[in-house]
Amino acid sequence: MEMFNGWSNYSTWLVVLWLENDENNYRLLKHLVNGTGINPSKKLTNLNPIELKEKLRTSFYYGDDPINWNAVNTDEIKEMLLDEYIEESEM
Repeated sequence: MEMFNGWSNYSTWLVVLWLENDENNYRLLKHLVNGTGINPSKKLTNLNPIELKEKLRTSFYYGDDPINWNAVNTDEIKEMLLDEYIEESEM
């Protein structure tokens, strides 16, 4: 499989790009992870890929960019979010 800018495919890269560059999207994901009352790292680890895709697809702003939601690699998204959580908690 061909990589796209370090991610498994274009759609995964595009979701990460929007997550990292749009404050509202970032807040949405933080709420999804932190607003559960469960340890965020545990929530991320156990987050159902279908639930994550559905939350992103229905609540996430991505402009007019064509995202193939079936191709989005949720494992990579979860890993990126977990890295962000760990980095923030170390500050």
